[in-house]
This record gives sequence, C-alpha cells and structure tokens, in this order.
Amino acid sequence: MRNLRLISIAKRLSIIKTIRFNFHYLRLRDAIKIPIFISRTVKIINLKGEVILDSENIKTGMILIGFGNIPIFDYSKSRSIWNNLGIVTFKGKASIGHGSKIGCRGKLKIGKNFQVTAESSILCNYAINFNDDVLLSWQIQIMDTDFHKVYSNNILKNQDSAIFIGSHTWIGSRVIINKGVVLPDNTVVASGSVVTKSFYESNILIGGVPANILQKNITWEK
Repeated sequence: MRNLRLISIAKRLSIIKTIRFNFHYLRLRDAIKIPIFISRTVKIINLKGEVILDSENIKTGMILIGFGNIPIFDYSKSRSIWNNLGIVTFKGKASIGHGSKIGCRGKLKIGKNFQVTAESSILCNYAINFNDDVLLSWQIQIMDTDFHKVYSNNILKNQDSAIFIGSHTWIGSRVIINKGVVLPDNTVVASGSVVTKSFYESNILIGGVPANILQKNITWEK
C-alpha cells in the first residue's frame, strides 16, 4: 500500500515547482532535504511571504501540496492554489489535498498530522491556527475575514478575527467556518454546517445552520 502511494506521488510530482518552492522558502540545510512536495496541478500565484518549518524532525516529503485521490473528483483537473503574502508555519507532517486553495496575508499555523482531503479553501487575512491531528474533508471554506469593510457612523464593524481549531478535530464536507470561531479539542463538525460562533466544551459533535451542539462526550477515529 505504501509503495502504491509513493508511485502515485512520483507520477504527479512537479520537480521544478518542488525545487523552486523548497529553495525559495527554506534555509539551505532544510531545503536540500526537499521536505515539501508540490504537485503538477498546483498553481503558484505568490511566493512573497514566508514558510516556516517548526519541526525538529524534517524529512523528505513530509508536507504534500496538491496530492491525494478522492474518488468523486477528477484530480487531474483539480487545480490547487498557493497564494502566500503572509507567514505559513508547518509544525510537522501535513497533506493539503488536490484542488485545495491556500490564500494567506496573515499568520497561518498548521499543526502536526494535518490533512485536507480535497477541494477546500483556507483564506487567512489575519490569523488561523490549526492544532495537531486536524482532519478536513472536501469543499470546506475557512475564512477569518469578510474582505469588504462595513462601516456604521464611520466606525468599522467587521474587523478580521482569528480562528482557532483544536487538536483532533474532524470537519466534515462542505462546512463553512467564519471568522472569530474557536473549536475545542476533539470536536466533530457535521457536513454542511455553518459555524458562526465559538464552542469551549471538548468532545462534542456540532452541526446545523448555524451550528449548535448536537451531542456531547463523543470520540472519533481516523
């Protein structure tokens, strides 16, 4: 199984994009290990920001961008976007699946064992923090900004607000997470939910539009 996965990655790897990405962002001693693999289907719009590998154990291919194979998508036509004008920090192994879009002008922190299956968007204008062991399904939107400013009596009413996703959290497909949301450790977010407020009790299942607690004292496994 591992060999099949390696063969799949090798077939879709862009050597030019991978070398460019690693040697642009990383120190030479880290870049020569080629810790970040970039797929041919990734469109690199901006490399102006920073990428930080905050890990004591940097290995070849520990971060994958634009790979994966969800059966309901044609990954060959599923283009990922990398548009970084901010600071993206990886704390360990991560996989950002095909068709996923990363737009960063702020500070995006990604914990260990992070996974996005496919076709999801993370838009960080201010601050988004994923703790360890977070799993994102497909067609998710996580955004810490409204982009357009709204004023009342010349006072800004919709400032950007940080998002924090706790450890061992599973976010189902087609979920929207709005700015300012805090999700505690061991949270499951049901598919199709819109999360507009924070939760502070661990081991919960939330869902709905807007999301509320559906069940407490839950556990889940990858």
